Amino acid sequence: MPRFALVIATVALLAFYGNRLPDPAWCSLAPLALLLAASDRPRRLAWLGAAAYLWCAALLHFHLGYRLAPIYDQRVFVVTGVVVDLPNRAAGRIGLTLRPLQIDAHAGRLPRRIRLAWYQDRVLPAAGETWRLEARLRRPDGRANFAGFDLARWQFAHGIDATGYVRRSSVNRRISTAPGLAVATWRGRLAAAIDRRCAECTQRGLIKALVLGDRGDIDAGQRQILARSGTAHLLAISGLHVGLVALFGYAVGRAGWRLGLYRAGWRRRSCAAVAAWGLACGYAALAGFSLPTLRALIMLGVVLFALARASRVGLLQSISLAAGLILLSDPRTVGAASFWLSLGAVLVIAFAGFRFSRGLRGLRQLIALQFLFTVLFLPVVLLVFARLNPASLAANLVAIPAVSCAILPLALISGMAALAGLPGATELLGLCDFLLATLLGCLRWLEQNLLPSLPLAGIPPLLLLATLPALALLLLPRGLGGRAAAMVLLLAVLCWRPERLAQGDFVVDVLDVGMGTSVLVRTRHHSLVYDLGPGKPGAYSAADWALLPLLESFRIASADLLVVSHADADHSGGLWGFSRRHRARALVSGTPRELAERFDLERPPRSCHGYPAWRWDGVEFRFLEGAAGATRGGTNDRSCVLQIAGRHRVLLPGDIEDAGEARLVRRYREELASDLLITPHHGSDTSSSPVFVAATRPVYTVHTVARGNRWKFPRDQVVARYAAAGSTQFRSDLDGAVRLRSSAEGLAIEAARRPPRRLWRRW
Repeated sequence: MPRFALVIATVALLAFYGNRLPDPAWCSLAPLALLLAASDRPRRLAWLGAAAYLWCAALLHFHLGYRLAPIYDQRVFVVTGVVVDLPNRAAGRIGLTLRPLQIDAHAGRLPRRIRLAWYQDRVLPAAGETWRLEARLRRPDGRANFAGFDLARWQFAHGIDATGYVRRSSVNRRISTAPGLAVATWRGRLAAAIDRRCAECTQRGLIKALVLGDRGDIDAGQRQILARSGTAHLLAISGLHVGLVALFGYAVGRAGWRLGLYRAGWRRRSCAAVAAWGLACGYAALAGFSLPTLRALIMLGVVLFALARASRVGLLQSISLAAGLILLSDPRTVGAASFWLSLGAVLVIAFAGFRFSRGLRGLRQLIALQFLFTVLFLPVVLLVFARLNPASLAANLVAIPAVSCAILPLALISGMAALAGLPGATELLGLCDFLLATLLGCLRWLEQNLLPSLPLAGIPPLLLLATLPALALLLLPRGLGGRAAAMVLLLAVLCWRPERLAQGDFVVDVLDVGMGTSVLVRTRHHSLVYDLGPGKPGAYSAADWALLPLLESFRIASADLLVVSHADADHSGGLWGFSRRHRARALVSGTPRELAERFDLERPPRSCHGYPAWRWDGVEFRFLEGAAGATRGGTNDRSCVLQIAGRHRVLLPGDIEDAGEARLVRRYREELASDLLITPHHGSDTSSSPVFVAATRPVYTVHTVARGNRWKFPRDQVVARYAAAGSTQFRSDLDGAVRLRSSAEGLAIEAARRPPRRLWRRW
């Protein structure tokens, strides 16, 4: 069974991450391959792999068929649908997940789940209600960068077939209230009860995450503490929590059997297994039967069934069977990090049972198990989170018992008491809030004073995965051999460092941040950040999802210079997220006073106007100045215009408009010729004047825009001007992030979406 599960996992990965799926006609041959697997014993594993691959490809074709069709992309529809999850409210925005019942003027299969943003905070739809909304729908989209979270993959793996936003319209209204017995209705009532009875709680978001699996109210500071301490898996409904509830149910079932169920002919194991399964299903219902809980239920069901039938199937066989069933039922599962984390946790438990089958009890057994978790999970944690948490052993030794034995039961009891309106619910929720606050304070102290977490991004995934058997080999009893090779492999991982550029080389990464600009420039020993993209206080920003992961992938702990070209939100908004996790050695801006006011800085940063030129590792940097008046007027024309000159030239002009461009042309003329140009003001028709395009003559041009933006940037006439100048043009909405490398070998450029290498990035 483990061999079959390994084959199924391999072919599911190939189908999900492959560049192309086989034609559906080929997928119909899966039954034939399965028959050959049954009859051809010497090649059974190969035929089974072929059948599984064709089956996974057929399912992926099926799921792709529900995505919003290209002809409907960016169109406005009236959607009637049921709110299937708890809405998230944050900063004047409500996030809704709808199961559409009807989409006016839409032909063909309806998308199964739609995520909509509603920019208002007056009306909050409840889970289970039916609404009629006017919305602009889009095909599932995500920013395509060379590092960071892949939202488009997450949407595909979680069955999001369309996204969009609700327009202001008289059409928007509630059609019907939620059915009284629906799971979504009770989840909404429970969430409202916790909000009402725990209004003063500082950890209300974490309480709702434990009880309902709703992470929308967890703030950025709490997320950062949990991630850096290696305990993020504990404070949202996961396989661990489902297993704990099932364990309690198992004990209840055994007690019920002793109290009289044996008279009905029930076997003790069967009674305990049914009780465990029932409570686990109830707890999964509180999480809305999310994908992680469904996968946990499948694994738990296989183990409980084997236990109830007194089967001799071992734990490893049960895990393999469960994993194979999950992947064959939905191969999109391989794109979800939670699946691999849950599977890895169960495998570590199985390994611990084999390695420490005798001689360890009580606290020593708990410490040994946590040690194995810390060591064997290291490659997976590095692959998923790109961070090493030396303090995670101590943090989990504190957090696992606290959450499992005290906080989780208390949160469930207090939540149910609040839903029932029982007296004392407020006090119980307050106690839960106090315990969570104390736990977070302890985790913060451990992370800051024991050993802080270290960013270790950029290690090749195959090298990381190869360390897993090496670590397991080192933890096995002596005498098995191969320890020297395992040590060499581990040393190779520890000694791995990102590529260092040669003297005079530089790399420019133009990030995909939607409607905004963010650029990272690297030389041999230095780094510069030019603009931070959009963002809002207290919310995830472009710096969080694009820039900071890229900095961590190159092990850049502190950028040498941060340039905020001007204070407009699409260039400076990411400073909210950037300043929470990163500190640049110096900050300059074209609008220092406005920037200081917007972000409440202690003192205005230095102005880039009049800033002296400098040289890093054989590469020249300077801010270009127009004639008199360059530092007056609107914020756009006061943008910092940065020129990078080494073996090739790059020009970053911010949002300057035609007047600023004219000043630059008059002063610099031929010096403006560039190999790479980011179009001023995102390709608006108030910029990229004919004289500026003629003076810069860019070899490559990048338009930093959002797909379907309301300004229709870049404008057609601007695109035509650069095309007439012979420039090769890239658009961040179509091509994703763009990377230019200048070296002695020449100029090389690549785009994250050119060609589109993944199933979920093709529209």
